Amino acid sequence: MSPALRYVIAFWLLWAVLVTLTAGESPHSENIAVASGLGTVVLPIIAYLWCKADSAARAVNPPPGAIPLLAVLVPIGWLYYLFATRSPLRAASVVISTLVGAFGLGGIAAFVKAGAPIAN
Repeated sequence: MSPALRYVIAFWLLWAVLVTLTAGESPHSENIAVASGLGTVVLPIIAYLWCKADSAARAVNPPPGAIPLLAVLVPIGWLYYLFATRSPLRAASVVISTLVGAFGLGGIAAFVKAGAPIAN
């Protein structure tokens, strides 16, 4: 397993934890505070490590400013890195599949945590 794939898996595990903590919670709950802190600290680290591993595996230099931008503004830095190191179609497909996965996981977690019955 490549290091870049390990960081992708770490991202999805972190996302699953964050979604599970926050699904159906009040905006002022303790779970929201824990998830915010965890996401604020861990997500930029995973994004930074993924960017370094991905650029090494693909033998490309990260675009100027992508690494620091990932540490400060993860979504913008991630988009910048993807579109600078991949073809526009490939980058767009990665972005769309990630968004579908993230929202899909969030919807499933909210559905399960709410205790909604599953139709027979």
